[in-house]
Amino acid sequence: MRLLGTVRPGVADLLTLGNASCGVGATLVVVTLGTGGDALRLVVVLLLTGTVLDVLDGAAARRWGSSSLGGPLDGLADAVTFGLMPAVALGALGLAGDPGAAAVAVVAGVVIFSGSALLRLADFCATRCGDPHFTGLPSPLAAVAAFDIAFLSPPPLVIALGLAGLGAQMVSPLHYPVQGGVIAALSLGGWAFGAAGLSGLVDARIPALATLAFIVVVIPTATAIEVRSRVPVNAPTC
Repeated sequence: MRLLGTVRPGVADLLTLGNASCGVGATLVVVTLGTGGDALRLVVVLLLTGTVLDVLDGAAARRWGSSSLGGPLDGLADAVTFGLMPAVALGALGLAGDPGAAAVAVVAGVVIFSGSALLRLADFCATRCGDPHFTGLPSPLAAVAAFDIAFLSPPPLVIALGLAGLGAQMVSPLHYPVQGGVIAALSLGGWAFGAAGLSGLVDARIPALATLAFIVVVIPTATAIEVRSRVPVNAPTC
């Protein structure tokens, strides 16, 4: 007898649901506790936990196989945790107090970020899942970059521009490498630096600024140089 009215989820699917649960939990924290210091740190911890689960579900699928739920469920979970939750959190931060005329810009930034994340995830699932690199800023990195902005305590207008800029990068033709090799090592170093900031060992603004610069400038620039270097000088052009 089937106890579920759906396809039975596998191990990878359960990890993906864990990722989505982190996004839901972080949104609940923002709604109930706001975006103050401790609440913001808790939200970031949940975001990073969701990021880990997002990596592990792929490893679990390769190890134990995946069900037909895998692709669609992964896209939906990423939309919750890396698309909608950061937009809600940064929107709440930007609208806290009396943002004045900047409130309209903050709302526009929230719409651009969340819409771009959904569009990028749908595009990846529909046409790009077999590409050797990511086209556009991956939504997990965009979410991390959004919270880097939050830790810099910017005014509402800067939050709005930051959200809009990250949204534009998600749907841009910029190339981002898949995790592995040097990128994986740098990511681990970034995680350690970020953990030091979250725990108060260093000023949280220092790893936030460094990580933000690395995500939005260093990685796409280095990847673009690498991609161009692979093209033969006498390659035909259209």
